Amino acid sequence: MSTDHARSVILACCVLHNFLREKSCEDYCPPGLADAIDVNGRVVNGAWRAEQQVNRDIDGTNHRNPPVNATQTREAYMAYFNNEGALPWQVAHITRT
Repeated sequence: MSTDHARSVILACCVLHNFLREKSCEDYCPPGLADAIDVNGRVVNGAWRAEQQVNRDIDGTNHRNPPVNATQTREAYMAYFNNEGALPWQVAHITRT
């Protein structure tokens, strides 16, 4: 992967993270999940540190249609990134020949 491509992937992940924090904060990052800093400037460990599920078994599936909530999430991303979350260079990049 080229440096420019890696940079684009990282920036896309940051945009997605910010979108999820803004649009579905309680589901994406519930209170107490992430680390925080207390009034004395000390780091307070978040609950995510206790959730060490290293060896999860994920079974394959023969289903070909996504769940309704996955489709709704995809549609929400599409609406956001095609409207208020759109960046000027995206259309030029997508439609280039």
